[in-house]
Amino acid sequence: MDRSDLYEQVVKELWESGKTKIGTLKIEPSYDCRHPSNFFKKDYRGYKPKVPSIDWITLASLRDTENSVFDYDSPDDQVSGITTAENLKTWFENSGAKILYSINTSLIDQIRGPHLTLQDLCRLNSYISPETHVVVLITAKMITNQGILTTKNHWIVWTDKLKLHNGLEITEQTAITEKVQLELFSWGKVKKWWTSKTLGEIMEYSFAAMVVSKIP
Repeated sequence: MDRSDLYEQVVKELWESGKTKIGTLKIEPSYDCRHPSNFFKKDYRGYKPKVPSIDWITLASLRDTENSVFDYDSPDDQVSGITTAENLKTWFENSGAKILYSINTSLIDQIRGPHLTLQDLCRLNSYISPETHVVVLITAKMITNQGILTTKNHWIVWTDKLKLHNGLEITEQTAITEKVQLELFSWGKVKKWWTSKTLGEIMEYSFAAMVVSKIP
């Protein structure tokens, strides 16, 4: 979203040579990542990728480059795909972006799993601008009704402020029973992913966050 020209270059170089570089961030996936297993699933229309191929080329390559023990070689491999806050910070900074603010991103906080508070959410709202990205660790259940897990397992990017249904921003005086709306980026799409979540549920499903400048 910041640098479509750079993104195209990364895809081209990974496809042609198996390695690329963004700023000082080197991406060079393993052989197994470049030849994934169990990549397709079958439905009534035939076979289709479990993950969009262009996403695997970019995101799986980035993840696998950092893995020192296990190769990330299948969309079904949940463990090798885990990404910590420190991983993200390093990737952003090596790509030329700056970390402007962070909440609950230490390793101990990642393990203990404190939730974002109402004050935290209001602070993140204040950082929404054309020059920043607000990246938040949630449970995927916040944006999908599939599954029952409520553990931290999914990174998203806020693309607008967290608001009430009438369009007003939340404040530290907003009741946690109020219904809220939020436009965000996840799984390749920018949209409002729910219609009936309360502010309290957003707090329950949100764990950590960082604000970064755009990649130059």
